[in-house]
Amino acid sequence: MDKASRALAEGVPLGVPFSFCALADHSGVFHAILHRRFHGGPSSKQKGEDWQYLTLWEEKALVKFILQMANFSYPVWINFILALAYHLSRREGWQQEW
Repeated sequence: MDKASRALAEGVPLGVPFSFCALADHSGVFHAILHRRFHGGPSSKQKGEDWQYLTLWEEKALVKFILQMANFSYPVWINFILALAYHLSRREGWQQEW
């Protein structure tokens, strides 16, 4: 459970009227985050997982290939890494018929 979910579950102290600003002051979480989470918005972690570009095995393959290139003293450019990640995610050329 993240900090915003915990703050929404606990609520404000007794005697304090509910507002997102009061809850933000009590919990230390920004009131905009509390408002978004209260109305069903995703957490930052969940949003990051939804935007995941490569699968786990694709990431491992990319890292292994880049480290292998670095071991051979081959300079690895950022644009090259981005192009490799793009081709891995699109799976281009994997099922070509020869």
